[in-house]
Amino acid sequence: MESFGAADMSFVTVPHPLGMISRDEVRAKADAAFPEIVKAATQWKPGRTVIPGANKAPYPLETVKFKGTYSQVNKMFFDNKWSLGLPIVPPTKEAVARMLKGTSHKPGEIVWDAIPPRNGVVTVELIAATGVMAGCKPEHMPVLMAIVEAMKTTPVKGREWRALTTTTHHTAPLVIVSGPIVKELGIAYGIGAMGPEMPVNNAIGYFVNLLGDVAGGSMPPDGDKTTQGWVGNIIATVAGENVDQNPWKQSWPVERGFKPQENVVIYAGGGMPMNENDHASVDPVDLLEVMAFTMNSVGLSRCFQDGGVWIMGPEHAAQLANGGWTKQAIREYLFKNARAPFRVQPAMVDGKCAATACCPPADFGPVTPDTLVPVCKRADQIEIVVVGGPGKHSQWWPFTEFGPFPPIMTKIDKWK
Repeated sequence: MESFGAADMSFVTVPHPLGMISRDEVRAKADAAFPEIVKAATQWKPGRTVIPGANKAPYPLETVKFKGTYSQVNKMFFDNKWSLGLPIVPPTKEAVARMLKGTSHKPGEIVWDAIPPRNGVVTVELIAATGVMAGCKPEHMPVLMAIVEAMKTTPVKGREWRALTTTTHHTAPLVIVSGPIVKELGIAYGIGAMGPEMPVNNAIGYFVNLLGDVAGGSMPPDGDKTTQGWVGNIIATVAGENVDQNPWKQSWPVERGFKPQENVVIYAGGGMPMNENDHASVDPVDLLEVMAFTMNSVGLSRCFQDGGVWIMGPEHAAQLANGGWTKQAIREYLFKNARAPFRVQPAMVDGKCAATACCPPADFGPVTPDTLVPVCKRADQIEIVVVGGPGKHSQWWPFTEFGPFPPIMTKIDKWK
């Protein structure tokens, strides 16, 4: 409300459930709410006309004097909704000043003028302070700033950060870092890269959600409406691209037109990943068949979505490449075979297509309940990147209708 310049606003609440109910039940809910809607439109008066702190400048950051133990500092931050409940490193003036030495950009420079849903203003100084809180180091600053640039980029209206972080869906950010900077900063890209005990990855991931949830205000139960949530809502998944074990040689950014030595952040928003645990397939086609079935989990990847990314383990990647499969051939196979009957899709209400995200486009042709419909719209919406170490595992990250598509890529070195 305040983020849109309104000091007060009238609300009429229609209680859940709103999905999976009949049209008659929907009408009954609307009828029940209508008297309150009329009352709000004709009788309601604002309780206040001024937004507290509306004229406060985004720079410099407000300072707070507080004396107490480390635990008391963390409690104070959480009580003020300045943290997510996990421990933070106190962002003292000295610590923030040290962090700012990691970039040549001025502390007051605005990197994002309105991070939703609260539309907070993100300055270089705020990025530094949030980085300190997350455990990042000064040399991480260019990566953090490139991530923020990617987060604010909206290629398609309605697919911005607000959609990713306020939905009931179990969505969360995914960040892949590519280029020489991966080794320079010690970003994990091999065994366990997306898991615990990877301090650089985890600090950067913590930064992403701290900034989004604290500055952006997407914390449950007000901003973030996720039904259950998952750990990706606390610490975003961050990993380096394993170019050393990429059998196709070209990195993901190079496929998009970047130069091999450029340092790039790749930002996407997805649902919970599906693990492909395939130690048995010898023939590459058998492996691809398992991959197609993994993608086709109807509750996770509904039909005609915007694809996703295969975060492929090096052993799976080598098996396919050694069998003569190019990335494009893999995409085409999976697009053709990752399909399920339309009748099992969550798209039919009273015999009609109700969920827009699962409705076949007009150029798809006639559809019957037995028509096999694809996970995504086109083969080129299936991305492939190599991450991880030994083992026959890969992960399918579906891009939901709430995240950016295609994934956003931003250069890191411009922020040094």
